[in-house]
Amino acid sequence: MLRAERSSYHYVGKSTDQADLKQRIKEIAETRVRYGYRRIHVLLQREGWAINGKRVYRLHCYPTLDHAGHALRIGHAVPAASKSRRRALDRAKAEALTASIGCIN
Repeated sequence: MLRAERSSYHYVGKSTDQADLKQRIKEIAETRVRYGYRRIHVLLQREGWAINGKRVYRLHCYPTLDHAGHALRIGHAVPAASKSRRRALDRAKAEALTASIGCIN
């Protein structure tokens, strides 16, 4: 019998394709421009989607983030940047995303 350490096991995530949900959120957001993620969540529930409000928020306000930070979490080498440079880039990215979509945090 082969014994392996517990730390050698790796978690394998179960990601699902959410293209239909993303498309429906986009359609609702285009037709009802003044609706935020909470109202969109209610409409999706009324249509029969079993969806969490936090997921609607993430897909509505940050549609381009599709696991963008995954490489950082699993320990891939990333070139180091100064803290002020990273903050400036994060701030600029957040402003660009919220301006293009119209989300207010």
